[in-house]
Amino acid sequence: MFRGLKHLGLFESGGEGLTTDLIFEVLANSPDLEYLTFAFSEIQVSATSFFHPISLPRLHSLALKDLGNVVCHFLCHIEAPNCRMIEITTYHLEATTNEFLEEHFEPFESLFRELHTKSRNPKIHVKPDCMEWYEPRRPGFRIYASSDSFPPMLRWIERVVDWADLEGLEMEIEIAGTVLQDPEVTSILRRLRNVTKLSACRDDNNSQGTIRLLSDLDHNPIPVLPSLKVLHFVYQGVIPEEMLQIVRTRFAAHLNHQEGGGPRKLPDLEIIADIPSSVWLMPIKSLDFAVITQIRSIAGVRFTLNWLRVPWEEDGMLAVVWDDERGVPHLEGYRYDSY
Repeated sequence: MFRGLKHLGLFESGGEGLTTDLIFEVLANSPDLEYLTFAFSEIQVSATSFFHPISLPRLHSLALKDLGNVVCHFLCHIEAPNCRMIEITTYHLEATTNEFLEEHFEPFESLFRELHTKSRNPKIHVKPDCMEWYEPRRPGFRIYASSDSFPPMLRWIERVVDWADLEGLEMEIEIAGTVLQDPEVTSILRRLRNVTKLSACRDDNNSQGTIRLLSDLDHNPIPVLPSLKVLHFVYQGVIPEEMLQIVRTRFAAHLNHQEGGGPRKLPDLEIIADIPSSVWLMPIKSLDFAVITQIRSIAGVRFTLNWLRVPWEEDGMLAVVWDDERGVPHLEGYRYDSY
């Protein structure tokens, strides 16, 4: 009925007459479709279910943006094996994160893997309540999903994304201390091979738990998170001596791994520790600075203390500045922004 139709788009539309069955009927009769976009539209889920898969072999671009729970129905019915541009954003799903990723995303996983291996410098950012996967150089590739649970996102990332060593991949995992109480979360995090940045949430007071993810619990010669380049956390509740031991062990394990003919070179590690303004006046022990000096002396490690913004109305604030040449802190009598 719609043979020859190549472009179909629906933007900010909707109404009682716009149903999934109606749309699926149009799609089923549009085998030549190449570009399909549904965005910010209210589409009613039909009372009767459309069970037949819809094959769109010529579809080149698929965009499903902020359609609510309707996106699940589209993903379950559309087959687009030759799609090369895909953008999916989801909010306010009725389905749980586990159901959405394990069931509704499953038909597209092989396509995601294929696009992933062909990507140039893709970026993945996993937060406690959402994940985003995109490629800056390819505007038409973006996957965004809000989440009600952290473990299903990690399981999906491990299965779909982390299986291949992809050059140029940037993967950031942002965690809150509470999720580390789940043994499954810590187990998956320690297995991931392509994480390049690990960060603790700004309001997280359990940064030491994040640091301990790098510890070698199993005495494995291959370091945990072997692609890690940046470790970013809040300097509260941190045990400097333990952090020093973990970093030392990590790089010692790397040397042993390389001597054994390991396939990967462990990248340099940048450690960024934020000093929140709420505790800005609390002194940092001299012992802490001494330990930080030892951490900085490890080859391949860079350590930065970052004093976050101090309210401008607080006059006479003293700032602690690190003197790299002398290896000691000194005080400056002016308001200080960041280090």
